[in-house]
Amino acid sequence: MMMAEKGAQTVGSEPRKRRTRAQKVGRLVYITELEERILKLLLELFTGQCYMIDGLSVGGYLVYDKPYVERVACRDEVDKAILVELYHAGYAGVLPKDIANALKDYELNRFQVLRRIQHMNKLLEERTKKKLVEKHGHKWALTEFTHEAYDKTEEELRKEGALQ
Repeated sequence: MMMAEKGAQTVGSEPRKRRTRAQKVGRLVYITELEERILKLLLELFTGQCYMIDGLSVGGYLVYDKPYVERVACRDEVDKAILVELYHAGYAGVLPKDIANALKDYELNRFQVLRRIQHMNKLLEERTKKKLVEKHGHKWALTEFTHEAYDKTEEELRKEGALQ
């Protein structure tokens, strides 16, 4: 008589075991799906951030200066050295082979310089929708936007409210 009561209690109280999504589709497929969802959310956030930056720059509240441009576009000291060479070349521009010759310490050839210039241009354009450099024939020169950012002094930045 005791066994009948015990059997009735155990049947009703045991929870059903359910498989997780990772067990159903496989661990690697689950991780891939999760990664895709996270990347999609990040892209949505990045797009919203770009709209906010555009709004601030149109309103005059966002000031672009040399440290900002370098932080966004440059990956290392070599990129910064390339930007300095482009800045010293002025509006006429300079050939990638001349930049490679000027930066012999870094052992770059003209193709590597060209790829770095294009990559910096892409990074800044993705973030601010403005070009860092532009091509004039075979030469590369900084755009008006980049020249303005490099030419700003600390006094002008304080006047515009960028520095405290």
